Amino acid sequence: MAASSQPPASGETLQLSLREDVIAISCGYCIAGLKADGTVVADRIISNTVSNWRNIISVAVSGYDAVGLKADGTVVSTRNGDDVSSWRNIVAIAAGEYYVLGLMADGSVVVSGDLEGSQPDVSGWNLFS
Repeated sequence: MAASSQPPASGETLQLSLREDVIAISCGYCIAGLKADGTVVADRIISNTVSNWRNIISVAVSGYDAVGLKADGTVVSTRNGDDVSSWRNIVAIAAGEYYVLGLMADGSVVVSGDLEGSQPDVSGWNLFS
């Protein structure tokens, strides 16, 4: 991918430009970029945590935390309150301010994070039926 002269995302206080080796970018209070080789680059807030992530196919960022979807359908997170270690067969991820959502291959949705009211109730959700 050639470097763009136009930033792919910008706002009143934020402007981003892609590097040639970064294929996707996600922003919250921190910034994470997915590289073509499946690794993640990030700003100083989370760079130490994501530097050992490998085989990542999608990145989501919200607030000061990042979540990565691995090629094998598992998920990694920088947020201490996220219990995503048991998630399997995940095909898509999304990060909210206090929670993480995972879409499973069968269409069901899982959630992890703040259990005190900000986490959405996804019980019974199935996006494919």
